[in-house]
Amino acid sequence: EPNQKIISEYLNWFLDDVTKGVYAGALIQEIFKHNEALCNNRVLVSRVVRQFAKVIGDLPLVSHRKSHILNHFFTLMKCKNRLIKGNQSQVLTQIDRGDTKHEMIYLFDGEEGLRQLDQSIKNMHIQHDS
Repeated sequence: EPNQKIISEYLNWFLDDVTKGVYAGALIQEIFKHNEALCNNRVLVSRVVRQFAKVIGDLPLVSHRKSHILNHFFTLMKCKNRLIKGNQSQVLTQIDRGDTKHEMIYLFDGEEGLRQLDQSIKNMHIQHDS
């Protein structure tokens, strides 16, 4: 957790890289993973949620990256098997906003999309059961 706190100070830099398609999203997910202090920091979580939603909205309509980015939201909504209602609300509110809602509909398309959907559902069940 101390390393997560130190690296979280560079969060804005990583958030900028999310738009470029590098692995910053996975790094941000690891920064917040199992860290109650960071997951309960409403300011940091809000910035991450807004940036991820913006990236999803900017991607092509049938981009497979959308499902990967949406998966990062789970880390923010649940920490150490405890759901964080405030973060869940932020994520749902951001996704349900009028200007991004239509961009979320086509998350999975074609054979690859169906494989990703199936894997995402399996991962959700595994995370839920653990």
